[in-house]
Amino acid sequence: MALQSSGAISLNDIQTEFGGTNPISMSEYYRGGSFVTDNNTGVPTSGAIDFNDFYGTSKQFSFTISTDTQEANLSTLATAAGWDGIKPVNATISSGVYLWADDTAVGGLTIPSSMNGLVTLTNNGYIIGRGGDSDGNDGGPALVNNATGVTLTNASGAYIAGGGGGGGSPNGGGGAGGGDSLGSYATRYGGAIGQAGQVGNGGGNAYHGGSGGNFRNNSSNDFYNPIGSGGGRILSSVGADGGGLCDPGTFGYGGGAGGVGNNAGSTGCNNGTGGGGGWGAAGGKSGGAGGAAISGTAIATYTNNGTVYGTVA
Repeated sequence: MALQSSGAISLNDIQTEFGGTNPISMSEYYRGGSFVTDNNTGVPTSGAIDFNDFYGTSKQFSFTISTDTQEANLSTLATAAGWDGIKPVNATISSGVYLWADDTAVGGLTIPSSMNGLVTLTNNGYIIGRGGDSDGNDGGPALVNNATGVTLTNASGAYIAGGGGGGGSPNGGGGAGGGDSLGSYATRYGGAIGQAGQVGNGGGNAYHGGSGGNFRNNSSNDFYNPIGSGGGRILSSVGADGGGLCDPGTFGYGGGAGGVGNNAGSTGCNNGTGGGGGWGAAGGKSGGAGGAAISGTAIATYTNNGTVYGTVA
């Protein structure tokens, strides 16, 4: 627990909180050195140092998230790593690690209010929301923050991306982040982590938002290719995501292209079905809204050197 905020503090008290071995020297306990963590901003990094500098200080608990985790909760992960539930937490998400959601009502990562004033988070990986299903369902958030005083750094090469909105009308595409196309004839599912979604008969690559279903209603009321594509979970700009072509029949409708990156899905020709939205973007043809990159309580200290798709609280 933290050192007291008043009264006498001894070298033994400081050693008990921050670690070290005898003989004890005050010079061991500069901030940023071997023992005193950077959250203790009142402790100097060099020069004069005094016992009073240590009032209310506490050693920060640091840990690394190195495993892909579905619908992660930062408190749960920290506790499993040995956190005592009291000390400030310095968490780092490793490069290439996904914290992801398969439910639009839940973020890929949640920071609960029980961690008010305790969290420093560095993201080197991917925090992603779930894409909205077709028929205009909204995409889900990537990071849900319910805590005050959070410090967040999104590092170079890292992503925080809300799910794409589902394409409008029954055979629209799923949004980026794994939204499914729920066509009348069959379902095309969103992709697994880092993978494209299933491609429907509407054509197009479901790298990001899935394309809308492509169909024809001719004089015989025949229907062709009515199934859209499930949204992909690929965060780079790899691949195009084309919509279905207009059919030459009497009444031809094309499925709209899915959104690539953070672009909205489009509406197919002749006001056809909507493509799913790209990361954090809306689905086509009045489709669902894109999910937020960061929702809930505003981040107190926010540095973004990576890529963020979707709104930030």
